[in-house]
Amino acid sequence: MPPASKEGLYLNVEFIPSPCIDICELDVEGICKGCLRSADEVGQWLVATVEEKRLIMANNRQKARYP
Repeated sequence: MPPASKEGLYLNVEFIPSPCIDICELDVEGICKGCLRSADEVGQWLVATVEEKRLIMANNRQKARYP
């Protein structure tokens, strides 16, 4: 995995690996219990730009802080 910045945003990389940890189950709000992405974010991951992936990852950190 590429080194993350201090904030963990992968600022200086061209590739951001999927945050999937093979626990693929949506909660009642439609958020994956494993990677904390919404169903839409999971579906968009393969076509998302690096910047879009950074935003998804930042959003995941917010979800992890405020369950």
